[in-house]
Amino acid sequence: ILVGCLLIVLLPVQGLLFGFALVSLGKSWTWSARALVAKQLFSGTNFGKIWNCLYFMGLWIPFAFNVGLFSGLYDRRGHELGTFPHCPHRSCIEVQVLIGCGVCLVSIAAAWLIHRRVEKQRELDNSL
Repeated sequence: ILVGCLLIVLLPVQGLLFGFALVSLGKSWTWSARALVAKQLFSGTNFGKIWNCLYFMGLWIPFAFNVGLFSGLYDRRGHELGTFPHCPHRSCIEVQVLIGCGVCLVSIAAAWLIHRRVEKQRELDNSL
């Protein structure tokens, strides 16, 4: 997803489809991986509750970002350029894509920290 977001910002208009395809592929993969990760981390303890929470957040976080942040920025930029309700310029989506890249980086760091913590706990459990 991160690579796709960066390609959307960096590629010329003719290459945007490739960036969007990578983002879509990444989003699809995360939905299937989410179940596997939750099962691995929380097997036997409240898996249903955790899966429902992950599913709920996967639906509402994009809604909150799109409605609460991204649509306002897009509309404001369209008004500034005089093209509202459309905004056919790269500058209309650059900020949103860079915010998405930042969120991806934070989630990668969080996943790495959680992985380290779970592995340490497993090592402790196996040593006992």
